[in-house]
Amino acid sequence: MINISSNDWFEHIHKRKTLSPTEQLYLRVGYEYGERGKRIDAEYLKSALDAYAVSKLDIPLDKLKSSRRHRNLVEARQMFAHCLKENTNISLAEIGRYYNKDHATIIFSIKKVEELLTTDKLFRIKYCNLLRAMGLTNKANKITEKYSKKWNTRNH
Repeated sequence: MINISSNDWFEHIHKRKTLSPTEQLYLRVGYEYGERGKRIDAEYLKSALDAYAVSKLDIPLDKLKSSRRHRNLVEARQMFAHCLKENTNISLAEIGRYYNKDHATIIFSIKKVEELLTTDKLFRIKYCNLLRAMGLTNKANKITEKYSKKWNTRNH
């Protein structure tokens, strides 16, 4: 194991020359806001989620914000809405406006994600991967731990 002092670690993390713009954005969201237990600035998180949709999920932003109801688009919108609600202070109506949906759809999305986290292990993995990509590793680990305990107690 390599021993790195806190100053060296800080400098290592903030070397922006070696990171892509998307990685810089994820780093800023997770390191500066999420891992410190604060609410994340909504604009940073929206930008990071948009970059994630394009780079990792291969979903163009115009399709993500469209009225299309393909499964991969709906699932991405639901995960993103839940992530925004849990980690920022923006309202449901504002999240809805961002994705061209009404607040009732956002409420449904958040409830659906909560349901799927408890029942669908593959969805839970996808959502935790999203959180980890945003730099919210502690939150992803808490979700994994919480629902794996529930899953294990049900099956034994």
